[in-house]
Amino acid sequence: MFCGIAYKSIYGGLAATEEDSYRRAGSIAEQAISSIRTVFSFVAEDLLTEKYVDVLDKSVPLGIKIGFAKGTGIGVIYLVTYATWALAF
Repeated sequence: MFCGIAYKSIYGGLAATEEDSYRRAGSIAEQAISSIRTVFSFVAEDLLTEKYVDVLDKSVPLGIKIGFAKGTGIGVIYLVTYATWALAF
């Protein structure tokens, strides 16, 4: 039970941070698409693309941490489950 609680708290915090990063990137893309005429008239495609990529680049380390947290958390949960079964047998 403690493993599941620890897994949930770590994963929940990281997932919320990653979701915020994706939300920012989506906001940039939405603003660029909704005002596409203005973007083209000011030749700001490259600037908005760089902003979008910069925001998404910040989410890469979070994705790595989330993957590691998932693997470790599920691994520990299964370790405890199988160890309990082995002890029962």
